[in-house]
Amino acid sequence: MRGALRQPAEHFESALKTFAGLVLAAAAKATGEEKVSTSVEPRMDGTLRIALTGRLRAVVDWIDVPDAEARAGESVGRLVLREGSEAFGSAALKAVRAACLLAVRDPRYALLTYANRGLREFVCDDGAMDRLIARRLTPARTELYGFVFERADEDEGPVYRLHFARSDGARLEALVSTPNQLTRPLQRIGPMEMGVNATGPEGQGAPTGEAAVHRAVVAVSFLLARALHDRMSLDVPPRSAKDKEYFEGGEGDANKPISSADFVPEAAWRRFFTPFEIERDAISDFQLLDPAVMIQHGELECNYIQPSYEGALKFHRPLWKFEKLIDCEQEGFSTYLGDVDLIYGGSDKLDRLLSEIRSSKGGERFIFFNETCVSRIVGDDVRRSIKRHEQAGGAPVVTLDITLSSPGAILADMVRQFKALAENDGSTGKTGETVSVALIGYPLDRGAVELGRLLDSLGLGETVFLLPQMGTTLLRKARDARLVVSAPVADWKAIAAEIAGEEKPLLTLPLPYGVEGVRRWGAAILDALGLGEGCASLDARCDEIKGRFEREIAPRTQGCGLGFVLAKSEMSRLVDPTGLFGIPVVRFLDELGFGLHIFLYTGEAAKDAPEAASQLGALVSDESRLRVTPFSDQATLAAALREASDVQAVYSQYSFDRRLLNVGKATWSLHDLEKGLEGALRTAERLARRCAWTGPAKWGAHVRARGWADA
Repeated sequence: MRGALRQPAEHFESALKTFAGLVLAAAAKATGEEKVSTSVEPRMDGTLRIALTGRLRAVVDWIDVPDAEARAGESVGRLVLREGSEAFGSAALKAVRAACLLAVRDPRYALLTYANRGLREFVCDDGAMDRLIARRLTPARTELYGFVFERADEDEGPVYRLHFARSDGARLEALVSTPNQLTRPLQRIGPMEMGVNATGPEGQGAPTGEAAVHRAVVAVSFLLARALHDRMSLDVPPRSAKDKEYFEGGEGDANKPISSADFVPEAAWRRFFTPFEIERDAISDFQLLDPAVMIQHGELECNYIQPSYEGALKFHRPLWKFEKLIDCEQEGFSTYLGDVDLIYGGSDKLDRLLSEIRSSKGGERFIFFNETCVSRIVGDDVRRSIKRHEQAGGAPVVTLDITLSSPGAILADMVRQFKALAENDGSTGKTGETVSVALIGYPLDRGAVELGRLLDSLGLGETVFLLPQMGTTLLRKARDARLVVSAPVADWKAIAAEIAGEEKPLLTLPLPYGVEGVRRWGAAILDALGLGEGCASLDARCDEIKGRFEREIAPRTQGCGLGFVLAKSEMSRLVDPTGLFGIPVVRFLDELGFGLHIFLYTGEAAKDAPEAASQLGALVSDESRLRVTPFSDQATLAAALREASDVQAVYSQYSFDRRLLNVGKATWSLHDLEKGLEGALRTAERLARRCAWTGPAKWGAHVRARGWADA
């Protein structure tokens, strides 16, 4: 760390000085007055005070108060004239506004600008730290008055800690927490509290140079106040099974990838969910719907670390069933870094590729750039290459930042970049299309298209589906929508709130799986838009599909049973739809007539089984179709699965789950479930066929899995 402290690349002081230069140039241009000087002073509440002296004498505060220009997505905030004559006041405001507009569009001034302005709710989830830092603090590169940002971490509470260090060994720690947790809070920032700890070299008392320490504290407070605003509410969701230790007794880690053929490590023998892999799909299955050039800056191995070509069998079943519904022109390139590039750096190779793309003058709207791990490890100066490319007139670049804390945080960051592109490409007016609803977190599959047609038939006009599909056109349509609807997943909700902003109503609804799920979902949307009269047409369509199901499919699902294997700590996945990416899976399967059998790992605590049955019993229409069987070890589980004649298929997110085949059971997963009315019929038919498949019962015993006992 000491070596890194010598040459930080992002100085807070430098940003202030160059911003003062912007104000000076703008003032001279606005008034023709050259004898003007400026000073810029950050304050702990997030205010940036800009003083102009000389013949043009005025004091302007840059603060965050929403106004009409902010709602249009164009404003930097509010500029307030604190001092100044009537003659020079308007000229000063005009000059400062011009400088601020330049600053918010230039990444060099990221340390001075506001973040999260459209965020209504600060959610203390996996992406909370990324929202606090807001891409403005880079370890070993960002310096605040001699203190270099070192790292960020989180404690229970939650308490978010930002660590800074000085070359003489002095340290500064900023703490941000929910209210009433810090013993010595420094100030309230938005919905949170902030505190500061400072120590001298080797932890000896307060650091020397009190003025510099005070300036650094002010700078940290300023940055945090510009990321947390007073209009935010606070959401501290209960810790889920993903956040806690995944297995009781500290066995295993839910977010650690494992092989579908190796169930030896830790408690892998009883893991049937794959949260690490299917959340990663949120990034790898990201669908870009704009003409673009895709660049991967890295070595060859990244392309083939896992099967990714069409038709390939991944070892885990994908979360979403995508269909190719939209074609758009896209080209892909890679720098394919080799051994020599890793020694001398690959920036020159990237510069040549970007130059060739500029020369080709293709129709790309932007470049989508993925900097892989190896480029970051060897220290390629990618920012410099991108800056030179854009200064040369190249297409704007959207970057995939894999250093962020979670797939949701990575997607949120990309949304912010696409949003900036949509606002700055000159298309600031209405799209000219009637868009009533923007659906956030609805994969664009067959069921989604059918839902769009359903809403259109009810008089709502076009529906736009945003995430995991993305594009500037989609974002502009979402901006024009009258209503924003989010899937009930924390990552999607945070992004939806930023898209909705202050003006549009925002609904968070359970995903529309099943006839009754669609009925409730559609009625909520119609009511929110003041179109309650459309509920009669919606009911008629739902009743029609329900009648078809009861006549044609229900007889085939009767007597079919589906199973889950899970630990007590995973029960929230079934009880709360957010635990399975917003899918109300228990209610959905119950509506389709399937029996449910839960194999519950309790260790020695078999008494937990009745409690689990009670929780799930509240979600089903007939408790006689629900069973809970406790197990405490591998042999007991294998025997229980083999002897469960009421179960034909068991949930597993693994493509070829040898454990289940070995005990004569088929596999089903979230990939088999479809939303919408027609999707409910297809789901019921698909799972009924799965349950009728006799292959596992006949031949499954011949399949072996390492680490799985043949009881």
